[in-house]
Amino acid sequence: MFAYLIAGIIALGLVTSYEDITIGKIRNVWTFGAVIYAFLMHILVTYTTQHTYKELLALTSEFAAVILLSAAVGFALWNWGYGRQGTESFLQRSQY
Repeated sequence: MFAYLIAGIIALGLVTSYEDITIGKIRNVWTFGAVIYAFLMHILVTYTTQHTYKELLALTSEFAAVILLSAAVGFALWNWGYGRQGTESFLQRSQY
């Protein structure tokens, strides 16, 4: 099971890195795909092990809270202008 987790992380990382370097953007398809993959792996790992109902509820609600908090912080940073020039300015500097 650990191999599937690592393989998915590496595959998504390679695709997003390639697109970021060549195009200069990471499309939302890969971001949402990574979130869905993380959620599915969370369900697979949590529900295939022995847990009580309260533990499963706590693990799932904690996972959902982390995802929502991460999305809120990411949106706030994007809205305030952080990270908009990061890759473009890095690529422009590396050409010289």
